[in-house]
Amino acid sequence: MAISTYSVIMAVLCSDIFIILLYILRKKRILTSYYGITLLTILYILTAFRMLFPLEFDFTIIINVPTIYNPLGSFLRHQLGTSGITVRMVFLLVWITGSAFFLIRYVYHYRKAFHTICNYELVTDPKVLSILEEVNRKYHKVTKITLRKTSHISVPMGIGLFQKTILLPDWEYDDTELFYIIAHECNHFYNHDLWVKIANQLFCCIFWWNPLVYLLHTDLENALEIKCDYTVSEDLLSNEKAAYIQTIIQGIKRALGNKTSEGELQSQSARLLNRGKHENTRERIELLTQDSSFKPPLLIRSLVMIVCLVFMISSYCFILQPEYPAPDVDENGEPLLGSEDITIFKEADGTYSFHVDGTDIYIPISEEEAEFNLEGGAKLVEKER
Repeated sequence: MAISTYSVIMAVLCSDIFIILLYILRKKRILTSYYGITLLTILYILTAFRMLFPLEFDFTIIINVPTIYNPLGSFLRHQLGTSGITVRMVFLLVWITGSAFFLIRYVYHYRKAFHTICNYELVTDPKVLSILEEVNRKYHKVTKITLRKTSHISVPMGIGLFQKTILLPDWEYDDTELFYIIAHECNHFYNHDLWVKIANQLFCCIFWWNPLVYLLHTDLENALEIKCDYTVSEDLLSNEKAAYIQTIIQGIKRALGNKTSEGELQSQSARLLNRGKHENTRERIELLTQDSSFKPPLLIRSLVMIVCLVFMISSYCFILQPEYPAPDVDENGEPLLGSEDITIFKEADGTYSFHVDGTDIYIPISEEEAEFNLEGGAKLVEKER
């Protein structure tokens, strides 16, 4: 089991293809409407897992693709001047530096936000606290959750992995709105969605250079919201579900600006359902209003999951690599290398290394071994101090 440049490339290619397929199927509502949002969430997590673990096993079959991978390999091994630094080293350095920057920035902002939230006003209204208790009783949970309110946010949100807190915008709500808002946010905690969201964000920090990772990030965030909508609304009557949808619309209206007139708000609520900036809200409402009574048999859903797992696992069974001609061998089976195939590197500290051109082979050797190869016609490259 190992990790190589080409196993990383393979992992990124397979994951990106899977992200695109999942995105297309979800936009056509095949996964969300027919198989459920839980399956979609699991598949997105499996996709992230494949990219995070670009392993190459003993059973992995090597498929040579010289047309593409030979030029790619030569480019990655290309040395910049006489420093011995290759293009691959530069890419790796940029990757690690960028990941470290985004990870540090995310942790800094998250800690800063959490400390700021601790200064927001605690909700002590007995009516609101009783609604929170009612939600916990309904879902048979004993999770300790704190309620705070502030005028610095425009939509309700949950934060805190251990000190769970629901933030409410400092607006007036009726009892029905409060119940659905708190129920939705509590379900994020019940489902451990905040752990998934943080892992999702860290995933973006690591693969910051891959644009499709941001597509996965956005779509997974949307999937978690839809999953909470399903949980809250699954046992609601038609009029109650309509009230829940109205709560979503009303919350977005307020987020757009509570200083607008009533007529402007009504026109805004129509725009919420148009594609564009608020496409997620439109999708949430469409999924809530459609008939969700039919679900495929468990066997079919299991088969879909198994097929996806097989696809993911099978991507570890082969890897694309460059193709290099096999060297001639002597009577003992040892490779015969011509002098034109060998480069001797003299390091700045006086040590030597043996390099087979066109490969990743660099072997430390003694000065006597270096002189022997140089006498045989090998090339010498001296690295500057």
